Amino acid sequence: MALFDSQDYTLVLAGTGQDLSTATVLKIRYTKPLGTIGELPADFQGTGNEDAFVDISASLNNEVGVWRFQIEAVISGRTFLSSLATIKIHESLEDPTP
Repeated sequence: MALFDSQDYTLVLAGTGQDLSTATVLKIRYTKPLGTIGELPADFQGTGNEDAFVDISASLNNEVGVWRFQIEAVISGRTFLSSLATIKIHESLEDPTP
């Protein structure tokens, strides 16, 4: 399944190897295709609570190209980072009717 610009979606980054339920800070950092850097508060799920997820809004999802994502979790005062994940966002066709 492809993801398109200006579309809502839920991003799930799996298999961090850490129980994220004990994290005092849990966020997903991102870099957009044109270089904008940001972060969003995340939540956890999955067996062993090792997966992080966040809802990406259509208004945030406004650049076509390759996005990069990384989990940051602070657990017992230590900061853990996941490996980078990349997702390609495709251009959607606009409705030609006024």
